[in-house]
Amino acid sequence: MYWFVFVFSTITYNLCILSINVIFCLFFMFFCIIRTLFYIVLLVVILSLLISGGYFMSSITKLEIYSAIGKKIKEYRVKNHLTQEELAEKLNISVKYVSRIENGNGGVKLETLINAMNLLGITPNIAFYDLIKNDDLELQLLLSSKISELSKDKIEFLISFIDLFKKLD
Repeated sequence: MYWFVFVFSTITYNLCILSINVIFCLFFMFFCIIRTLFYIVLLVVILSLLISGGYFMSSITKLEIYSAIGKKIKEYRVKNHLTQEELAEKLNISVKYVSRIENGNGGVKLETLINAMNLLGITPNIAFYDLIKNDDLELQLLLSSKISELSKDKIEFLISFIDLFKKLD
């Protein structure tokens, strides 16, 4: 009889230990699943904030680049009272090439772009204004755009004012 009690108590004890282990394992698995779901939700929230904040910018196509630069060249050509023929002659390129550049139908060689910017008085900030999508540069681009509309005398006054303002710090 004692033998039966001993075996029964041993089996009961082992079953209790086994059930405690099973419960512990289930609890641990549940905790791991909850933790994993938390990390997934956290990752989704962070990525959505980064994407909406502009940290992952969409890429710009060549066509968009050609179009934006072409519009600026045309705008400044007209401001400088030049025809496409006159611009082509001064840049030593064909009128057809000037037309393609202004319409955004083709790329522009880097040397041609720089020569056109020098000839027409286009600063790099203005030439690429529509292509820059960095929020941190927005105010600098806006300021550069406003300054480009001023006369040389007003720009010189503004530079001296900025220098004076910097000395106050």
